[in-house]
Amino acid sequence: MSVPAVRCARSRSAARVAAPDEPTFECHGTVVRLQSDDASLLARLQRRLPPGTRPCVGGSADVAYRVRRSSADAAGAAGHVLTVQSAGAERRVRLARTPDQDVLVARFAHDVQFRVALHAPARLFVHAGAVAWQGRVIALPGRTWTGKSTLAAALLRAGAHYYSDEFLVLDESGLAHAFPRLIHLRSLDGRTARHVRPDALGVVGTMPLPLGMVVATAYRAGAPWRPRSMTPGQTALVLLANAVVARTRPAHALRCIARAVDHGVTGLRGSRAEADDAARRLLDLAGDLFAGSPAP
Repeated sequence: MSVPAVRCARSRSAARVAAPDEPTFECHGTVVRLQSDDASLLARLQRRLPPGTRPCVGGSADVAYRVRRSSADAAGAAGHVLTVQSAGAERRVRLARTPDQDVLVARFAHDVQFRVALHAPARLFVHAGAVAWQGRVIALPGRTWTGKSTLAAALLRAGAHYYSDEFLVLDESGLAHAFPRLIHLRSLDGRTARHVRPDALGVVGTMPLPLGMVVATAYRAGAPWRPRSMTPGQTALVLLANAVVARTRPAHALRCIARAVDHGVTGLRGSRAEADDAARRLLDLAGDLFAGSPAP
């Protein structure tokens, strides 16, 4: 069954109206347009759009990507150039010039997720893993290399419902929404990585849910699991420090975070060692705290 297109009207004059052969999409309110002179490559880009993306009809784009064939480089290899322009920007930015389509598509997939987070008008994206347990969301804020994807995967194997390993998405009422991208798992030395479908490990959540716990933790070999409590103010500051638009739209970020914390959130801070052990302990603690909440 095909996904119905949605209307995406925009009043921004900085972004032009799409041509018929330029597919346009909407994700969390951000409108993305694609353009390429290579039909097969365009199809590959569409398959790497963020989770929750839907075809969009009409309006102007917040973000416009363009892929063009490039001339041969110094080694004699021809390839493609990927550029992007955001609404209001004066010029396009080059993201990649490479003969390797896998590299180009991966660069696009990473960039488009960030720009959806940056432009979403009524959502706040926080760098955090997120799972649901007993009707509430457990957030694992942190940037790259803190081990949030590994812990999110462990929580999923332990029975939690997957929401994201990269972005906690809050709406203006403070509810958390799923952003179920592929789980990006690195080896302990960081030299290798693989993408895992979350539904291969457990259940993927879909319902907006209140935030229940914020756990600021990072991997440290041999660390005991002894988390310390955070005050509501400290918990809010941890979320703000990891919010994508903390500097560009601070009032919006603070409003969404304040309403999320108002749902009654437990904040914890501390290092953790082996992910599966930490996940089991965390869910046991959350089960006691969330007792009586409906299942997601």
